[in-house]
Amino acid sequence: MKISLTKLGLLVVLFAIVLFGDKVVAHFKFRAICEEYAHTVVYEQVYLPDDYFMPAGTEPATTRYWNFEGLGYLLSEKLELDYPEKHSRVLIVSDWGPIIRMERSYVRRLDDEVMSETVRFTNNKGWFERLFSFGNSVDRCIADYDGKLLYGSNDVSMELTSRTFCRSDGRCLHAPSGSTNSQ
Repeated sequence: MKISLTKLGLLVVLFAIVLFGDKVVAHFKFRAICEEYAHTVVYEQVYLPDDYFMPAGTEPATTRYWNFEGLGYLLSEKLELDYPEKHSRVLIVSDWGPIIRMERSYVRRLDDEVMSETVRFTNNKGWFERLFSFGNSVDRCIADYDGKLLYGSNDVSMELTSRTFCRSDGRCLHAPSGSTNSQ
């Protein structure tokens, strides 16, 4: 039995669509979702007193801290008492990929006011990609504070922390919009 080249070609194309089609569709949906919904906002910058920090050059006894280069170590255990970091609403927004929405925010415990938040997305690139990468191949996007999309960014916590909290003397790792950093 002979198979014509046309039928063989159609089978190859069909096979490729089945294997890679969800990855391609997920990629385009992921880019569109990121452009429309990814955001990072600091509603209120918080100036922390010196007891939230250890001096630069001092090694902290605890393993839970943020290293603010040149500003010292921000002690995360103390920070979490007054400004807990909330990880909320991991939500599948598209079955293609699937594409997942994740939110993270800092909340002032005193009045439950949101200080800052970020919404980012993860694209798992389709079933075929997940199968052969054991789920380790993903794309990520997050919007920076100027609205520019960053792809592949992992360190959302440090970025959000460094934009939200400063020392009480006004020194910040990242200067607030419209001001200069006195670091």
